[in-house]
Amino acid sequence: MKTTRVRKIRPGESREPRFRDGLVVRVCGAVTVLLLAVTLSLSVGAQSVPPGEVLGSLVDYDPVNVSHIIVRETRLPRTVTAILAGVALGVAGCTIQAMVRNPLADPGLLGVNSGAAFAVAVAAATLGVSSQSSLIWFALVGALAASGLVYSLGTLSPVRMLLIGTALTAVLTGLTAAATLLDPRAFDRMRYWAVGSVDGQGWAAIASVVPFVIGGLLLACVVAVSLNAVMLGDDVASSLGVNVVGVRLAGSIAVAVLAGAATAVAGPISFVGLLVPHVARLLVGVDQRRVLLFAVFFSPVVLILADVVGRIIVRPAEMPAGVTVAFFGAPLLVFLIRRSGVKL
Repeated sequence: MKTTRVRKIRPGESREPRFRDGLVVRVCGAVTVLLLAVTLSLSVGAQSVPPGEVLGSLVDYDPVNVSHIIVRETRLPRTVTAILAGVALGVAGCTIQAMVRNPLADPGLLGVNSGAAFAVAVAAATLGVSSQSSLIWFALVGALAASGLVYSLGTLSPVRMLLIGTALTAVLTGLTAAATLLDPRAFDRMRYWAVGSVDGQGWAAIASVVPFVIGGLLLACVVAVSLNAVMLGDDVASSLGVNVVGVRLAGSIAVAVLAGAATAVAGPISFVGLLVPHVARLLVGVDQRRVLLFAVFFSPVVLILADVVGRIIVRPAEMPAGVTVAFFGAPLLVFLIRRSGVKL
């Protein structure tokens, strides 16, 4: 009779599958899907562009070729915007859910979206700002200011932060509506941005948020290991030598910077930061390092595909990506929660 040998787990060794056991395959799969989504984004629209023309516009640009102009001047900035916003929202969602130990936490609950929208409305209504590149800076400042207020009043307590963030979101949403109704021109300037769209950004506006996305991503990666301990509870994390307050503060800053940058460049897009962490944990486990690695490549896929579907579903008009991702993301999120057995 054969006996089965059970390998003992050594001290300090994770019970999660090893890095090479499936994770590399899943990440490579996410990268492949991302490349396909980018190709689709550059090809599909009011005028379809063959993949050969797409490649030609990238490596041998012809300024008199209409297809090359469409790809280089319109769809490429749009796709890069979706990648940046997707990465920022996905990583921010993974970080905040681990930080507050709540699978339904979302960057928007910390007042990021409402703070950005309020700042844009004030800038457009009182200062007459109409340049998209200028509005991005106001949106970023508003998002960071709202997040800072939530953190200072919430004293880094997960429950307090969510409650105060929800209350602040309600207040700022009302003030934003009042500002736009008092000045219809302000409403015209921001209504397309307010529903979440990756279209219409120039390279200058995109470049202005790249340092914030990179900085927030690096900070989220730095605290990933410590967040694994925080997810076990504050007492357990403290007993393991983790500075819970410091980790939560660093994680909060990372979330504010990432979500603020994404909101500034693409508007208040929901469900990406809420949906992606569930998919990541379902596919690669709960280790925050694995979750972030997978989210970096999978999050842009969600936003890019939402944008592509928005171009097709009401052709020749377009539906903003923020509307599309909410329309399809809500049922998918409910399905994932029911399948994973999350207890609320």
